[in-house]
Amino acid sequence: MNTGIFKIAIFLLVFFLFCYFRFTNLDKRISFGWDQEQYTVQVRQLIKDHKPVLIGPRVNNDRGFFLAPYFTYIIAPFFLLTNLHPNALLYFLILFNFLFFFLSFYLIKSMFGGQTAFLFLIFWSINSLLATYDIIPWWPIWIPLGVIITWWLLHKIYHCRGYFWWAILGFTLGFFFNMHIQFALVIFFAAVFGLTIFKSKKISIYQPLISFIAFGATFIPLLIFDLRHQFLNSKLFINFFTNNGDSFRGYLLIWLPVFNNLIKSLIHFNSFILTTLFYVLIFALIIWLYRTSKGFYRNFFFSLAALWLVFPLVFTKYGRRPSEYYFIFLYPFLYLVVAESIKRLPKKIHATILIILIPYLFFNNLDSLSYRIKPDTYSLYYMDKLVKDFAPFAKNKKFNIAFGVPVGGDSGYRYLFDLYGIKQTENWSDPLVQLVRPVRKECQFKSEAGGIIVPKGLE
Repeated sequence: MNTGIFKIAIFLLVFFLFCYFRFTNLDKRISFGWDQEQYTVQVRQLIKDHKPVLIGPRVNNDRGFFLAPYFTYIIAPFFLLTNLHPNALLYFLILFNFLFFFLSFYLIKSMFGGQTAFLFLIFWSINSLLATYDIIPWWPIWIPLGVIITWWLLHKIYHCRGYFWWAILGFTLGFFFNMHIQFALVIFFAAVFGLTIFKSKKISIYQPLISFIAFGATFIPLLIFDLRHQFLNSKLFINFFTNNGDSFRGYLLIWLPVFNNLIKSLIHFNSFILTTLFYVLIFALIIWLYRTSKGFYRNFFFSLAALWLVFPLVFTKYGRRPSEYYFIFLYPFLYLVVAESIKRLPKKIHATILIILIPYLFFNNLDSLSYRIKPDTYSLYYMDKLVKDFAPFAKNKKFNIAFGVPVGGDSGYRYLFDLYGIKQTENWSDPLVQLVRPVRKECQFKSEAGGIIVPKGLE
């Protein structure tokens, strides 16, 4: 078979797998919980009420500080297309995943070659955890793309003189940091890289200074917010790092169970011993890549070695068990290391490894992938169906709504009620409609997401 045709066939197969595990039943899998409702309300204020949004996601918990609202502005055009309906999230996810696939391939290919780019996307496409995270419409979805763009910009500043790419790098780091705080570790990686090339590339002090200014410019919305609110966010920021006395500091391995869950798609087993060995193996591969590389790549893998050593210490210092998505920034690095290591082996050896590794990863993830592409009964689709069916009945009727759902189960419904013109009187002498989950026999309106019970006298 012609080599060019074979490569195209492989590329199309990988693209098919990537799309199949992300887009199958996508309309019935999109979540519309607290996070989605929060920025959707911001979008409505921006579009309908013409109120500028100055703050975005809150870091960690209700005592955390705010990041900038770039995600809100990016997703707003999709809501314009759907007249403020949350189905906008469907179109955003489709476009974003296409962007991730093709841009990742192009950028990685331009730095590490086509084979590494192919392997990276094969591994990414069949990972059940990543297939899930890739269709959650929230801020961390941007982190893997931000990591890859950062690699490319570091490649640019290594090979190009001048200030332009340094400014773009600073702005990019600030932009993605404002998507999720975990990107601070990617900033650390970029800073180490900058230090390693400072002397060898004769970097002017003004180049990183320009980068720092561009980074700071991404926080202008927060500065405006602070000026309007007596520096509230600055106080929250200081308090977050100085008043965390309830954390369990000193537990060195607090990050390890989360890392184990993160890589279960790779090693299959819940084993701290295997997880530790995996961590050490990846570090050994990074050191090998560093010692067998020159130029940009040597600096790159040195910086990655520093990151690989530091990220456990950061989470140890944080002192609390983070969620798995706090580690999602690691996956691009991890797959790059594996792909690049395999590529550098003799052809017969790396062909043998791939013949074993790819089927192993695919079948290790297949059950989870097959389960995750099934419709989610608590997704936006079924929530919307329930409220939409109820809306004609509710027209011109006076009532209030109570939620008989698990904690957090009411998230998203209030926005949908407003969207369909269902208003509560807030006069508690009026009848009380109940939205319950799971569905009960007495529910007059039902969907897979729950049911609505209409009291006697309102029917």
